[in-house]
Formats: sequence, C-alpha cells, structure tokens
Amino acid sequence: MSDALDPDRCPLCGNGNDCGMARGAETCWCFEATIPDELIERIPAEARGVVCVCKVCANEATAKPLSTEAKDDPSRSR
Repeated sequence: MSDALDPDRCPLCGNGNDCGMARGAETCWCFEATIPDELIERIPAEARGVVCVCKVCANEATAKPLSTEAKDDPSRSR
C-alpha cells in the first residue's frame, strides 16, 4: 500500500472498504458495526479514525471459531 491514505481502501488489506463518508454520505456501515479493539490496534496510527477497514477484515476479526470441544463433539455431526 502507498504512504498516502486512500479513503476508499482498507488500511489493513488494501481492498475497497465501502465507506459511506468517502462517497459523500453522512454515515457509514462502520457506524453500526462492532470493531474489536484488537483490529483497531492493527490499523496504522495515521489511519485510525480517518480510514475505514473493509467489511471482510471487520467480519474476520469478529468471527469466533468453534471451540475444540464443539468440533470434537460427536452429537454435532450430521
């Protein structure tokens, strides 16, 4: 990614971030999203609060994998 901040690109992966504010809207999808602190900490300091992450990065950060017990539980199989 270049040194310049691109308001249309996720500062983590560089993909489009679908930012409403960058498109001139008064709101953005991220206003209603829960963005974990751990993900915010990964955003370069100069981009925090300035450039949206993308929905993919946000969703991956909030996804919770099945615990080992749940995966190994035979009653969960089909």
